[in-house]
Amino acid sequence: MATNTFRLRPAARRYIAALTGSALAIALYALIQMIQNHDLPTRTQAALAIALTALVTVAWLFPLPISFKTHLYLDTSVVIAAILTLPPGVAILVAGIGTAVAHRIRHEDAAQTVFNASQAMLQAAAGSAVLHLGGWQIDAHDFRPLMGLLILAAGIVMMLVTDLAVATMVALQTGESVPRAWSQAVIYGDPAERLTQLAQIGLGIIGAVLISTYAWTLFLLLIPSVAVYVSLARAIENRKLAEEALRDTEAALLEAQRVAHLGSWDWNLATGDQGWSDEAFRIFGYEPKAFLPTWNIFLRGIHPDDRATVDQAVHDALYTGERFSLDHRIVRPDGSERVLHAEGEIVFGSEGEKQRVVGTIQDVTERKQAERAREALLASVSHDLKSPLTVIRGHAQLLQLKARRAGSSPTEMGDGLAKIDAAASRMAAQLTELLDVARLQMGEELDLQREPVDLPALVVERVGVHQQTTRRHQIVVEGDERQIVGEWDRARLERVLDNLIGNAVKYSPAGGTVTVRICGERDGSGEWAVVSVADEGVGIPLSDLPQVFAPFQRGGNVGTIPGTGVGLAGARQIVEQHGGTIVAESAEGKGSVFTVRLPC
Repeated sequence: MATNTFRLRPAARRYIAALTGSALAIALYALIQMIQNHDLPTRTQAALAIALTALVTVAWLFPLPISFKTHLYLDTSVVIAAILTLPPGVAILVAGIGTAVAHRIRHEDAAQTVFNASQAMLQAAAGSAVLHLGGWQIDAHDFRPLMGLLILAAGIVMMLVTDLAVATMVALQTGESVPRAWSQAVIYGDPAERLTQLAQIGLGIIGAVLISTYAWTLFLLLIPSVAVYVSLARAIENRKLAEEALRDTEAALLEAQRVAHLGSWDWNLATGDQGWSDEAFRIFGYEPKAFLPTWNIFLRGIHPDDRATVDQAVHDALYTGERFSLDHRIVRPDGSERVLHAEGEIVFGSEGEKQRVVGTIQDVTERKQAERAREALLASVSHDLKSPLTVIRGHAQLLQLKARRAGSSPTEMGDGLAKIDAAASRMAAQLTELLDVARLQMGEELDLQREPVDLPALVVERVGVHQQTTRRHQIVVEGDERQIVGEWDRARLERVLDNLIGNAVKYSPAGGTVTVRICGERDGSGEWAVVSVADEGVGIPLSDLPQVFAPFQRGGNVGTIPGTGVGLAGARQIVEQHGGTIVAESAEGKGSVFTVRLPC
């Protein structure tokens, strides 16, 4: 029993003092009686007392490992042998000194040492008193059945003293009622512990018989004892390692489920009990082990429109014995919806009976969103590529007609070819953007073609191009007019500017001013070119802002405004590969500002 002096309650400290005083007084009284009766121990008894004291110490230091959580202390067995073979005063000292030495070797707290040594002495005193009242003579070596009952009674009293002493200490330290603690210890004690106590009494009697016959044979018990101790310790260590490995495996499985958003569940068909993994609870929006799962709770979490389908799939599997696999939606307690992929199968018993249903659920919401975004992208790209192709075909057919006619002017021919070239360039730019996004998805870097670029001149050029596409917007350039030149990929920076200015126009359907600012900055890391594009449009919801640069992500408020969700992802990739940064600031309904910083 672990007790720290500075944590002991005053009542517990007083109890230890009283217990110690009682134990020493009884030991002193027994020794005085021994001297007055001229019953001093013989040399053999003195040697035996030393040996038994050492055995008490060893019993405390090396308990038998019953399991890696439970150990059996055999000190009581040694004390029983002592009270059967030694004068009471000597037996009491053997119990107290052996216990105290073991605790000091283990560097136990002083209060714990004193308490355990005192209750060991009282245990020996109680056993000796019962034997004395029953007429036991240590020199008679009387192990007849009647005396065996006497010894058993002495052992039971010793166990009772120990239980009451410990229960009292616990009650005083915790504030529990002492009578209640006694009843819990004596009446409602662990049956398995009672059996081990009886076993200790039996071992003590065996030891006494050996001592009474041939004292030296006592040490023969050490050989099997050591063998049993080593064998048990090794078995327990192996079991401990196996259980640690199992816990590590379970922890790794739980971590893998968490990373993959993959949960598992088990339905016992005989009892109706269900078990969910921690990740299954998280997928449904609960803390792990938040409640005892049932099939009805599982169904309640499924989207009402999908509930019947899931229930039918599982019960069809129960009827046919085949696997099931389907996608369905769930509704979390906060009202959010997620899409799950569920699979499961029936587990059969040895006689072919259906015992359990086991299944897995995986959160595939993001994957489904990406699939829908890709479908939208394909539709948008198909539309966007058809438009320049229509222009190319139309102007090509027109030029063919004019070429067949006499007198077609070079100016008309040049205008048509320019329109064809512009349309083809737009289509090529869209294809390049798609290829760059594909590289981004695969984690590949872009092959930048660096060259000296005058950034203000490029900004003015792209602003002019976009101004020609709108009459409801005024696109203005502010900032430095001096040259800001850097080694950049001109074509890809052009794409970044087109994306930011085009978005500012597109997401300001009511018109307004689009302001493009450009300036140079210098800090401790060098010189930077800074370009910002600000609009007065619909803005970006706060919840969508962290994902604004993610592929295939668009704001929840864009409505019917067309788009693919790949432009900003590509812009960030281009800027970051140049060693720069791009950030977004926005307020829904007020507009957005995108700022690009590039190292010069």
